[in-house]
Amino acid sequence: MRGAILIIGSLLWDDCQEVRRQWRERRLRLAGKEHVQMPLEYRRRSSSRGNTFTMTLESSITPRGQAVLVPCAVRTDRFEELLEEAEELWKAEYPKAAAGALGATWGCVGVKFSDLSHSWLKAWCQTFRERKTRVISPVDDRGVFEIPWPLKATGATVDVDFVLATATLKECSRPTVEEIADAWIQQVEGHERYFFENVRLGIRTHADVSIWNQIREKAPAWLSKSQYAEAIAILNQESADGV
Repeated sequence: MRGAILIIGSLLWDDCQEVRRQWRERRLRLAGKEHVQMPLEYRRRSSSRGNTFTMTLESSITPRGQAVLVPCAVRTDRFEELLEEAEELWKAEYPKAAAGALGATWGCVGVKFSDLSHSWLKAWCQTFRERKTRVISPVDDRGVFEIPWPLKATGATVDVDFVLATATLKECSRPTVEEIADAWIQQVEGHERYFFENVRLGIRTHADVSIWNQIREKAPAWLSKSQYAEAIAILNQESADGV
């Protein structure tokens, strides 16, 4: 079985938490990462990031955004190995998690199999429920993602057997572009990095340029940081092109 992790945010680039860096090095084959089409929005207001917004997976949005799919470092031959990948993913997401946890009040790990009748599905659902994992949309009460199967930019199907990812609790109503931009503009603790690092690494929502135009117009002081130059160049070009 070939597995992969679907990443939509700081799990790919955050080095502030050593556990995440070690997880990427031990569990992922980063050289094989690729961009995939996926419904994404900035819809979770994160208290740990100054009440700015972070990305969430959605069940269906048109047009779609773009996530990163990273192959697991080793093949998975037993269900217990898939479960270990899920546990390690959650530990990277939430370093304070208890051993064996698959979620918390604000998020959970879910799985999607390329073969919906795979024999491991029953075992996964049983384990997800036994561990009293809270259901966070778009994960259903079986622990299975209700999202489209990832597609490459060309439209080709990715060649893996299962995908693991994290669902996080989102705002009940969709924030406006102005609300998303203002949340970054009004803070001074560096949390805007989340937006620019995602853009730089190709983790995108369909609203990114509109968000950028709001930020650029209000010109917060942190906009001059040299570390954002690459992402800003991408956004400026897309804005000029009318993307």
